[in-house]
Amino acid sequence: MNRVAMVKNALVYIGTTTPLVVGSAATFASTTLTTNHVINLSGLLSHTQYYYVLESTDAAGNSTRTAQNSFSTTYYGMHNTGVRAMF
Repeated sequence: MNRVAMVKNALVYIGTTTPLVVGSAATFASTTLTTNHVINLSGLLSHTQYYYVLESTDAAGNSTRTAQNSFSTTYYGMHNTGVRAMF
């Protein structure tokens, strides 16, 4: 299959319960239309399991969502844990 890079925006829906309910999840966005995105997820709690769904919409309005995935944060002392979502 030939993959073509398309210009798109990006959303990350994130929460601590599964299944993740996108309508009530915290949302981080990159509204710039580009082929690659980096979204900083800030304010996350340490030692916490998070669930997330990525969504992207191209310039023509076609949207796609990933299946739910998860990650765990680690301990960083008194600092907020942050994660970079790159896609």
